[in-house]
Amino acid sequence: MLPVTPDAGINLRKLGTKRQTKRTMWFNGQRVPILYSSDRKDLFLSEAWRPKGAIQKIAASMFAAFLFILSITLLFASTMLRREILQVVPGILGLVSGFALALLVFLVGGAVLFVAIRLVRVTAQSFHKSR
Repeated sequence: MLPVTPDAGINLRKLGTKRQTKRTMWFNGQRVPILYSSDRKDLFLSEAWRPKGAIQKIAASMFAAFLFILSITLLFASTMLRREILQVVPGILGLVSGFALALLVFLVGGAVLFVAIRLVRVTAQSFHKSR
């Protein structure tokens, strides 16, 4: 007579089932797909992210265009802001605060421009690789 182990039934059940192609987890008596991931390729604007479908590619292109226009606007506004603050607050305080705020807006505009260019580059690569 063969010895019966407590896990013998589990092994028999595993042999008779098909392998899951997608990642699933057990929830409320049924298997449900895992819709989240901790991979870097799934995080928006990470270095490994690529727009996959046509809708993602179009949306990424539109978002990049919006970011580009926003960055150009911020860069232009930084030059206007310094003059405006100097007119409102005269003296050395106006000069220093105007320069500081203009520099801050300029840096934010540069960062937004960097993200826009990176997004355009990644989207263009995904269009090229989809052929």
